[in-house]
Amino acid sequence: PKLIVGANGDFVSGTIHELERHTDAPHIVAAVYACARVLAQALRDLAGVHEGVEVFCTAGNHGRLPDARRMQLKDPTRNWDTIVYLLAREMTRQQPNLVWYIPDSYSVAFEAEGWRFLQTHGQDVKSWNQIPHYGIGRMVSNLNALEASRGQVIHYFLLGHFHTLAALAHAAGEWFINSSLIGGTEYSVSTLGRADPPCQWMLGVHPEHGVTHRWPLRAKCPPDAAGYDARPAW
Repeated sequence: PKLIVGANGDFVSGTIHELERHTDAPHIVAAVYACARVLAQALRDLAGVHEGVEVFCTAGNHGRLPDARRMQLKDPTRNWDTIVYLLAREMTRQQPNLVWYIPDSYSVAFEAEGWRFLQTHGQDVKSWNQIPHYGIGRMVSNLNALEASRGQVIHYFLLGHFHTLAALAHAAGEWFINSSLIGGTEYSVSTLGRADPPCQWMLGVHPEHGVTHRWPLRAKCPPDAAGYDARPAW
């Protein structure tokens, strides 16, 4: 009956790598507008088949403004991702069962069927040899130690940033890394040598057992499949 959408940042490539100057990607204003339209259409359709839809929004590192050499410790909403969320929220404001949460924070916590989730993009997790698992394990342990002092436990952690689908158990539950929705780009191939297939997690939460179902949704569609029109952006 209820759907929770974790919008966890990096919805656009941003301007920090000047991709719009060196690839076939549209410039940032067109990209933000087109992305917001697609997000709004998708959420409107989801709200048509669920009693209630909640969208929790956090920003990623790609959307930061180009004067920020690294992710700033303040102003988490000073980010192109936030503009995407605000535009999509305005486009769906007539949908009564669709609720948006755009906190002034890099992370957001929420409950699903009595289980606590923490959503954060993950750019502050330190990796070793491009492997983030040790850094994520430390983050999970440290945050749950802090939450235990308040009598709270975070069961599930939702991360993005690393563009590789993954899941791993911890003492109280699991953490999930979402894959990339865009797939391979000029930047990912030329700079990282990577072109992972576009994919996203879909999780089913049970009141007694927590996350029981998990599906990797393959996002690559054949050219004749039904979809949302994003180009031209205007």
